Amino acid sequence: MPGPRDAFLRNPPSCVVLLPAEATGRGAVGAHLVEAAVERFLAVRFDRLVSGARRDRMARHLALDLRRPSDLRVLANHARCDHALEVRVDVGALAYAVVWAERRVTLSLTLRRIGGDAEILWSAKAVGARGDVGLPVSPLGLLSALFRAGRVAGDKDQARSLLDDVLREMTAGLPDVRGLARAAPRGAADRI
Repeated sequence: MPGPRDAFLRNPPSCVVLLPAEATGRGAVGAHLVEAAVERFLAVRFDRLVSGARRDRMARHLALDLRRPSDLRVLANHARCDHALEVRVDVGALAYAVVWAERRVTLSLTLRRIGGDAEILWSAKAVGARGDVGLPVSPLGLLSALFRAGRVAGDKDQARSLLDDVLREMTAGLPDVRGLARAAPRGAADRI
């Protein structure tokens, strides 16, 4: 039975619409920053990627609600894209206990065809964590542990950096299909 990878390579996406990111959690990374990070990593995998900013401009201009499949198809026809990427991120709040600190990011990406079957072509989920802990067996060890945990807790860019690390890991298995889609037979756009 053919799997998602077969469907992905049989008719590789030439254009992908980045759907609005669903961000949950109490971390310091907003949905727009997640979308920007995803754009950076996926722009080098497809011929065209409709960015979050362009998607929002088009949706406002056409008065679309992208949570509705029919409106998403209208946007896809207007952008001449037949694929969409769903992004879900959960940025955990900083876990901090004097000598220990940790931040966790869970990211899920799903690439689908836009249309009647909404076939999943590729999906990935990854969890990344970064932190530091010290074992306070002496007064000097306690000071060192406090310093290291405080450094992790005070790092404002840590969630963004961790998100980049998770995306790098996730997209390593995504084929680079730039140029392949033009050689593939075009039939998917007719199904939108």
